[in-house]
Amino acid sequence: MDASIHSGQWMQVDGNTGRQIKPKASFHLDKDEKRQFCQILKDLKLPTSFSSNLSNIITLNPPSLHSLKSHDYHVLVEFLLPILLQHAFSKHRDLRRAIQQLSLFFNILCSKVLIQKDMQRAKFMVAEALCVLEKHFPPSFFDISIHLMVHLADEALICGPVGPRWMYPFEW
Repeated sequence: MDASIHSGQWMQVDGNTGRQIKPKASFHLDKDEKRQFCQILKDLKLPTSFSSNLSNIITLNPPSLHSLKSHDYHVLVEFLLPILLQHAFSKHRDLRRAIQQLSLFFNILCSKVLIQKDMQRAKFMVAEALCVLEKHFPPSFFDISIHLMVHLADEALICGPVGPRWMYPFEW
């Protein structure tokens, strides 16, 4: 039975050689896109104490990020990733929108004041974004950490703002 699940990632026959090839995934960034992403991030000027010095943790050749702390990941996901990826994934606007929704979810979740109505909307927004990500990412991507996002909104509704409960001060 053909359900067309991840049909864009199925093996294809190369017309020139006749060999089977696996196409690039929809979330794949080529070398130029990775280099551009890292270059923008390296040149970015951020307020003091906003995050660690990003220019020290980025290499351009090969383009990569290294030695990030959990707060650096938090800053990337909550603030920078949607801006840096606004021109990526031109064929998959739904993927870009899902990443923006996840960023907005974490922005709402980590705000100092939680509004119950906004948190309820964010709870459904993150579930919708994860459904879109399931169309693009392999099943191995969805481990317990990804599933945890669904429950973070409920935890925030019960316990209040996350700021007093997170571990960033103890990591430094």
